[in-house]
Amino acid sequence: MGTNCYLVADTATRDAVVVDPGWDAPVVLDALAQHGWTARAVLLTHAHFDHIGAVAGVVAATQAPLAIHRWSCHCCARAAAGRPLAWRRPPAPSRTNC
Repeated sequence: MGTNCYLVADTATRDAVVVDPGWDAPVVLDALAQHGWTARAVLLTHAHFDHIGAVAGVVAATQAPLAIHRWSCHCCARAAAGRPLAWRRPPAPSRTNC
């Protein structure tokens, strides 16, 4: 499955951010290793399955923190718990607590 994953890195410090890791954690991890970069964070633009499929593998391997907008937290929590994703309107911001 084709997805758009981005690695944004500081060439001086070798620190990197993984944006939307896509579907295949080994591909992302190999790219980081090839460049000698260390993932300092995993950022998600939204929680569609083609953006979050590799999150668990990348976070487990790098120990990088995961960041996503609070309105998408419900999808990530369900996926992490092995429950099917429920596409629904997110709760009102005042009631969201991620």
